[in-house]
Amino acid sequence: MAALTLLSRKIDIPAGEKNYRVSDKVETPVDVDAIGIIPHAHLLAKEIKAVATLPDGTKKDLLWIDDWDFNWQGSYSYKDPVRLPKGTSVEMSFRFDNSAENANNPNNPPRRVRWGSRRPTRWRFCGCRCCRPTRRTPRS
Repeated sequence: MAALTLLSRKIDIPAGEKNYRVSDKVETPVDVDAIGIIPHAHLLAKEIKAVATLPDGTKKDLLWIDDWDFNWQGSYSYKDPVRLPKGTSVEMSFRFDNSAENANNPNNPPRRVRWGSRRPTRWRFCGCRCCRPTRRTPRS
C-alpha cells in the first residue's frame, strides 16, 4: 500500500481573513485504486475537498467536508476502491477562517498565521491510501 500525500506549505493567513484557500495537487504515476483518505486539519480549517480528474477529464469527488470539525481527523475507507488511472490529477483544497467570528480560532484577537510545525492551528494535509489494482479489485 502507498499514499498520495497532498501538502502545501504556502499558508500565510492574514488576521481577520474569513475565506483563505490553499491547494495542492499530484499526478498518479501508475494505475492505482484509492481505498481510503486521511484528511487532517486543525482549528482554523472550515472546508476540505479532494477531487480526482482522470486523464479523460472525468472528475471524481474523493472527499468533501464543507463544515470541518477538528475531531473528524482520521482515516476513512471507501466502500469500494476508486480506480485512478495513470495520469490522474488528484487535487486537495482547504478553506480557512481566521476571523473573530470563527468560534474555533484560538487567537483572540485573530493574528497572522503561517505554516510551521510548531503551530498547531496551521497543520493540514490530505493523504489518499492507494494500492496497485488487482484482478479482484472492483472498479468504481
